[in-house]
This record gives sequence, structure tokens and C-alpha cells, in this order.
Amino acid sequence: MITLRLFLIGIIAIFSQPLYANELASDVIRIEAPFARAAVPGMKMSGAFMVFHNDGKMEHLLVDAKSTAARHVELHSHVKEKGMMRMRRMAHFHLKPGEQKVLRPGGLHIMLIGLQGAITEGNEITIELLFADGSQTQVKVPVKSISAIQ
Repeated sequence: MITLRLFLIGIIAIFSQPLYANELASDVIRIEAPFARAAVPGMKMSGAFMVFHNDGKMEHLLVDAKSTAARHVELHSHVKEKGMMRMRRMAHFHLKPGEQKVLRPGGLHIMLIGLQGAITEGNEITIELLFADGSQTQVKVPVKSISAIQ
């Protein structure tokens, strides 16, 4: 009798958990309008931008990014220090439920450092996004000229 009671309590506990407790970021984070800035010949850095929508019920963290287009890929922000705008590496981007997070020039962005080749207008690069829950997603990112971005 006790065993049956414990079994039933376990079943109730399992089914009373929120259904979204195990949602993966890669399943609920929607990405729109991705683009990367074209790099002039000899330039070894560029930036990638996009809009994140968290359609889930939980906060998720974007913790890293990778791309074969660059040796290093970092999450960045711009901060004002002593009257000057400076880029700063960030450990993660918070993606709150129902939130839209915009990555744009002069704001949050994905920095591509040590470009592995030409990133020219009309081409496309792939960026792999990694989330704190271990899930990941790949984004095809079209390359735009500097004049097309502004």
C-alpha cells in the first residue's frame, strides 16, 4: 500500500511540473534579420547582427558563438567610458520570455575576430549559436556592405 502511494505521489509530482521546464533554447529562440558587415580587404574583424525572439516560457542565455569565418567569435556590447564608446566582451546575452533582443551596430553584437577569408557583400557565412542549456542552432548570415547597413 505504501509503495502504491509513493508511486502515485511520484506520478503526480512528475505531471505537476511545468511543461516548459525542459524547453530547449534552440526550440524557442527565433532569429530574424541576420546580417554581417562586409570587411574591406585586409580587415581582420567584422560584426554580425540579428534579432532574437524568445517565444518560450523561460529565460535563456546565449553563451557563445562559433563560425568558420573567424578564428574567434565573441559576444560584445558597446559601453560609454570617459566620453568614448568602447566594445566590451560579454559572458552571455539574456533572452527573457516574450522579449525581443536586437543586436545592431553600435549596440549588442557578435564580433568576428581573425577573419579566415574575405567577407564580402553578397556572400553568406554560418554562425553557430550556443545556449546555456547545451542546445545550439546554426544561422545563415548574409553579408551586407557598410552603406547598406546604415
